[in-house]
Formats: sequence, C-alpha cells, structure tokens
Amino acid sequence: MGTASKKSDKMHDILIATHMKENIDILKARDYYFDKARKQNNTFRKLCLLTPILISIIGMFVGTIFDFSDTDEWLDILVGIAAITAFAFDLYLQKSIDDNMEKSNILREEYDCKVLGIKKNGFYGNNSEEEIDELKKVSRLVPDMSKYEVWYRETFSKAKDDNFSNAICLAMDNTIYTYHIYKDFKRQIRNQMILLGVGFLLYLAWFEFTPDDYYVAMVTPFLLFVSLFDVVKELIESYIVSRDLEKSNEKLIKYVKTNAKEILSNKSERDILLRSLEDIVYNNRAKSMFIPRKTRNKFLKNGNPYYRDLDEIKNLYWKEKDLVKPESSEEFLIPCPEKENKTMQMSEVHKELSYMLKDIKDIIGGEVEFLLDGGTLIGAKRDGNTFLPWDDDIDISIKSKDAEKFIEKFKDQDKYVIQDYGSEEYYSPRLSRLRIRKKDTQYIVDEKDSELYPLYGNRGLFIDVYAYSPIYKNKYIDYMYRMFFFCRLHKRIRKVEIEWKTKDRDPKALAEFKRLKGIYLERYRHYLDIVDCEDYYAYEPCYMEPGLKIKGWLNKVVNDHDTLKDFFANQLNPAIYIEKKALYGDTDSGTRNYKESVFNGESFGVPLDENEVLSAYYGGNWIKSPYKRIDDLKDYESNEFIRYSADTFDASNYKHIKAVHDLSVKNEKAK
Repeated sequence: MGTASKKSDKMHDILIATHMKENIDILKARDYYFDKARKQNNTFRKLCLLTPILISIIGMFVGTIFDFSDTDEWLDILVGIAAITAFAFDLYLQKSIDDNMEKSNILREEYDCKVLGIKKNGFYGNNSEEEIDELKKVSRLVPDMSKYEVWYRETFSKAKDDNFSNAICLAMDNTIYTYHIYKDFKRQIRNQMILLGVGFLLYLAWFEFTPDDYYVAMVTPFLLFVSLFDVVKELIESYIVSRDLEKSNEKLIKYVKTNAKEILSNKSERDILLRSLEDIVYNNRAKSMFIPRKTRNKFLKNGNPYYRDLDEIKNLYWKEKDLVKPESSEEFLIPCPEKENKTMQMSEVHKELSYMLKDIKDIIGGEVEFLLDGGTLIGAKRDGNTFLPWDDDIDISIKSKDAEKFIEKFKDQDKYVIQDYGSEEYYSPRLSRLRIRKKDTQYIVDEKDSELYPLYGNRGLFIDVYAYSPIYKNKYIDYMYRMFFFCRLHKRIRKVEIEWKTKDRDPKALAEFKRLKGIYLERYRHYLDIVDCEDYYAYEPCYMEPGLKIKGWLNKVVNDHDTLKDFFANQLNPAIYIEKKALYGDTDSGTRNYKESVFNGESFGVPLDENEVLSAYYGGNWIKSPYKRIDDLKDYESNEFIRYSADTFDASNYKHIKAVHDLSVKNEKAK
C-alpha cells in the first residue's frame, strides 16, 4: 500500500489540513474562548446594563400600587447607586470579554495561517508555539458536535494552482459576510436608538405634565438618563463600529472584484496580498460584536445577497468549479502522528475492515443471520459495491433475539472482543447494540458518539452491530412509548457525558452516568420483554437518530423558521420503522426469500427490499453521491445556488476517526 505523502491532484491541501487533529484543536479552543466571551456579554453584561432600568420600572410599579409617600426619594437613591455600580462592574467585565475575544482571535489567526498557508504578521501575530499550545489546552473541554472537520460544506476549486484563489475566496467569504451583517445590524441599532429616544421624550413629557395632586412614584428624568447611560453608550459604539466595518469592507469587496486579473497575475506578491487580506479579516474579528443569532442566520438562507456576492467572487477567481471531493479511499486521508508522512489512507483501514467482515462471516457460520446495514449497505448497492470513500467502520444488523447467540460465538476468539453495555462499563447505552473490536489494533483516539471513549478498555478497529426488534403494539404507541421512556433519558445521559469531558473529568458526572445507564438498561430490558408486534421492526431503543423527521407541508413551515428548525433538529427521533417484509420477508411461514449482495468482492446478506430500508434512513436519493458539480446545485428557477444544509446536502465526514496509529500496534505498546 502506497503512502499518502503524494497528495492527489483532486484533493485539495486545504481539506487535508482541516482534518489534522492539531488544527481541529485550534478551532475547538477558538470557539471555547468566543463562547465564553459571548456568554459574559449576553448574560452578565446585559444583566448589568439593564439592572438600573429594571429597578426603575419595579420601583415605580410598587410605588404606584402601594402609594408610598417617600418611594420616589428612595427610588432615586437606589437607581443612582445601581447605575454607578453597574457602570463600574461593566468596566471590569468588558476587560474579561476583551481578553477572551483576543484569545479567540489569536487562535483564528493561527488556524488560518496553518490551513491556508498564510504567513504570520510579525507584529501582532508573534505568539510562540508554547503560548498557542497553552491556549489549545481548553480544546479538550469542547465536545465535537460533528462540525470541525468540514468547512461548513464550503466549496473549493480543484485546479492545481488554485490554492491562492481558494484562500482569496475564503477570506472574502468572511469579508462579504461581515459587510452584510453590519449593514443590517447598523439599521437595527439605528431603529433601537430612535425608539429609545422617543420613549425617553414621552417619559419626560409624562413626568413634567403629571398633575401634582395625582401621585405617581417616578424616577427623575436625570437619574433615568443615568440608568440608561451604559445602554445608550453601547448602542452608539455599536453603531459607529457597524458603520465603519460596513464601509471598509464594501471598499475591499469592490477592489477585489474590479482588480481580479491584476491580483491573479501578480504571483510575486501573493504572500503579501494574502497577509493583507488576513489582517483585514483579523480586524473584522477583533472588532466583532455579538450579533444576535437571528441576524446571523438571516444571511445563511438561500437567496441572500451575501451568497450572490460570494459566488461572483468565486466566478472571477476560480478556474474549475467542481466541488473538491475524495473520489476513492486513497484520497481520504487520516492524521497519523506515528508516521513520518503524518497521514494514512482510508484504504488501509478499509483493507483491515474487509478482512474482519470475512472473518466474522466464517465465525458465525450461518448460525446467526446478519445483514449489511447503514453506510456499508449503501456502499454495497452503489457503483463499485465497496466502501464509501469516507466510511471508517462497517455496519451490520442482527435480530434482537439473536444477540446473545451472536455474542456467544466470539467468547473464545483470540482476534476479537465483544464490546457491549454489559462487558464495557463506560460503553454508552446510546450506542449500537454491540461492537466487534479487533484486539491487535489501537487506533481511534476520539469519537463523536460517546465522550467517554477515553475510558474504554478496548479501542481497536470495530464493526458496529445494530439490533432490530419487533415493536410495542403498533407504530404510534411504540413511538410515544419510546419518546416518553427513552428520549429524555437519552438526552440526560448525553448531557452527563459532555459534562464529564468539559468539566475536567468530573467524578460526579461519571457516577451520574452509571446511575442513568442502570435506569436506561432496566427500561430497555423491560421493553424487549413486552414487544409484541412483528409487522414492523426498528432498532432497539438504545440507538436513536438525531433530528425529528418532519414530512409534508409542515416540513416547509419548519424550514422557513429558524427557531422551529433548531428545535426539531435538537430533538431525537425515537425510531424509524421498517416493515418486516422489507427486512426479512415472510418469516411467519418459516421461509425467507434470501437475498445476497456483493460487497468488496464477497457475498453478504442484505435486506430483501434494500431501497425501502435505505430510503427510510437516508431519503429517496440515497443512491446518489452527495458530491456534485457546483453548477448542478443551481436552482434555475430563482437563478440562485442551493446552499448546503443538513436537508439539502448531506455531505459525509469522518464519523469516528480523529487519528490513527499503525493498525498492527499491540495494546501493550499503545498504552
């Protein structure tokens, strides 16, 4: 097997760099500091600014209801003290916010320099490797959330000499986004200032013209202005920054558009041009304010002018408009710290997995029926009948009633070990029914599906085994049963796992995990005792798909509203129901219309109606690769490019692998 040191012409350096663990750690640490600053600003600082105003409102309300004669004097004093205290605390809090934002921006700069090949600015980008490593340590406190290995479904040109063009487009992506965001936010701030001014004038008129014989507890306009001072100051500063960033970025966008030929032809100064662009991006980030989520999301929807302007830049700077994609497992590279070339081809992993699957077929000897499942089944049915280029494990399924018999076949095996809810103390009940691990491998260092992975006794190469069980009564009753008894507990376990990791391996979180796992497994065993309907099968209630699937007209309503979309995306889908005949055929009569399919040169069992099974999990277009030419993603009715989201562009990335050791490393050596 050849090494991956010679990069494929079709795979871009940028995508290779985004999968490096050290670069992922930079992104995670960057987000840690940014989220910390955002929480300080949106929670503590906002509360600090609003406290004097809230005291004014509550005091006036109480004074009006109870008609306290001296309420107005005490209210003035209380508001004054609160305003001064809030101002002092705001100064202290702002320093902490600025410090966290600076750390976040230092890491942003470090990431862009490493991934895009931009030279550091020697004046303010002079942080040593030791300082960066110190800042990166917090990356272990950030859960993966499955987003760090991809450029948020970004597209790249794959022409050999387009690294410069791709870097330009990425820098302009930030610039154009900043321009549109602050242009819109400036308008919002202006409207808020007008409303605040009108409100203050109305209050002033109310205060001046209220009859003396009609008592109302009121704060004097002067003290009310003092209480509003920090809010007004914040709005004015936000308006000025928004206006300045809008103008400066607008000038840059026009320059890059009108001087494309000159920029592309000036090869001798490309490093300077990229460095200058990065300095502008850094400035945008350094001055960035905490834009409301609703405003940010507005510029990520289809048809937004942000995309129109970005596509115009890409058309000017790109020679080829293919989506950069791995077309074979040789082009999918995995970080491999123990190798000199620092990467391993996914094909090496596929080779080992293929041997494992054939071994398992021989070990089972036909005594327990298993079927190809998930991504492995897709690979068997697509062109080539082999692994998907990015797939890093094998998925098979068995019947729930056969699980113990299946496990029994591996008890005396020298090469493999079974990992399940009972044999592995920290194996999460949210995972597949079991995993078959290869003993003489030690290569996965992190997983997205369980934060407790570092505690596993065995971390070898594995095959995921899912178990299908009959359901309780019917689809609707079973759905509600799972929703009530399993979904909430599933979320609590996930939350505890994340707490264990993000709170520096808190032993209390680990104890809570064990307690919740016990409750979950008790309910799980009870469920398997009461299932009585074999018209449909579903995965056992441990494994659940994220994101509720909404169909019909309601799907459009949900997708058109960010709040609803986020809500349903964060819910669990209790089960996907498959008709028995689609999986196993007419088992009631004791016969089965047995079906096999070729996978990697060997025949294996597959569901009788694989199209129905795969469509239920992956949608009707499962047969098509998610990678397409960018021109094919155009909506010709609106003449806009379709943006990539979970429901329009299901781009796959590494599900488990973060880094790989040699596949033959013994456990003793790895430890």
